[in-house]
Amino acid sequence: MKGNSGYSLIELVIVIVILSILSVTAYSEWLSFQEDARIAKINGLKGPLEAAEKQVQALSVIQGKDIGEHSIDIQGTTVEVTSGYPVLKIANINKIIDLGQGSDNSITHCKKLKPCKVGDWYITDYSIMYPDLVYPSVIIFSLNDSLKYQCSLIYQYVKIGSDVHLEPEISIVNDGC
Repeated sequence: MKGNSGYSLIELVIVIVILSILSVTAYSEWLSFQEDARIAKINGLKGPLEAAEKQVQALSVIQGKDIGEHSIDIQGTTVEVTSGYPVLKIANINKIIDLGQGSDNSITHCKKLKPCKVGDWYITDYSIMYPDLVYPSVIIFSLNDSLKYQCSLIYQYVKIGSDVHLEPEISIVNDGC
């Protein structure tokens, strides 16, 4: 009589448990990499925004257009400015940094208070801080269309001192990436 060759049920269960533990560990590492990638993508937008803002501000000062509302020319592109800073309009921001669509004509469908997909970004503009302004005072760049903005870059105007002078501020919220 030949002996049974093969694995017992206990051996198979042990192998399945070990494989399950390994797959859970690998999956959690994969999720961690995805979170790191989303945070890096948001941080990757902050640098070009700050650099473009400084370039617009410098050109505004050089051209004597750093007080009031004007438009300046940057390498053949007309950018609207107020107090030497870029006006916070999605189409205007798309002129100074490439948001992934190529032309500002492709993002005219963006409406206030509704996320608008532009390239990899969902962009929402607000006029909640200073409702008398014609342009939005807050633009939120998010990686999803949720209105929670837990993984986003916030580009907004803030009051400096007691006067009505506004300067842009860029902040990152990454607690929900």
